[in-house]
Amino acid sequence: MLEIPIPTPANYEFIVEPHRRALKTLELEWDFFIRDVGELNLFSVSSRIKQYDRAVKKASYLGIPVSELDDLAGLRIVVGTLVEIPIVTRFLTRQEISKDLKIVKKHQIARDSGYRATHVVIEKCSSYHSSVFPGRVEVQIQTIFQHAFNFLSRNWSYKQPWKTSPEWSIKFTELCKRSLK
Repeated sequence: MLEIPIPTPANYEFIVEPHRRALKTLELEWDFFIRDVGELNLFSVSSRIKQYDRAVKKASYLGIPVSELDDLAGLRIVVGTLVEIPIVTRFLTRQEISKDLKIVKKHQIARDSGYRATHVVIEKCSSYHSSVFPGRVEVQIQTIFQHAFNFLSRNWSYKQPWKTSPEWSIKFTELCKRSLK
C-alpha cells in the first residue's frame, strides 16, 4: 500500500495559500456580481479555509494527498429559492467564459441524511495579480430551507456529541427519505 505523506502545519499553510487567494478573489468578484444583478434573495454568504486537522483526516479517509482535496477553500451561498440557484451558477459560468476560472466539477447532492445542495468546484487560474499557482474553491449553493435542514441534519444526526433515541433517529431518517422524493 502506498503511504501518503502528511504535511506539517507549516507545509499545510503553503499548500492552502493559493486556495485562500482564489477564495478571496472569488468573494470580491461575487460582491461585484451581486451589485450588478440587483434583486436576489440572498440569505448569507460565508467562506472558510479547511482547518489543518480536518484536512489531514479527510485526505487520509479518501486516501489522497491533502493537496488534492477540492474543498480546502469553501464558499457557501444561501439563496431564498431554487429559482435563484441558476443565477449563482450563471456567475460562475460567466467567470469561466471570460477565462478567469475553470469549472472542475458541478453536481447536485441529495444524500440519505437529508443533505441537499449544489456543489461547484472551480479552479481560479494562476495570474500575476493573485498567485502563480492555481487555486480551487468548492462553492456550495443552497436555498434557505436546504441550509436549515442541512444544519439540523449535521448537528443532530451526523456530528452531534450526544446520542439521540432510536425512535428519534428512525423518524429523522424517514423524514430525510421523504424529502428525497
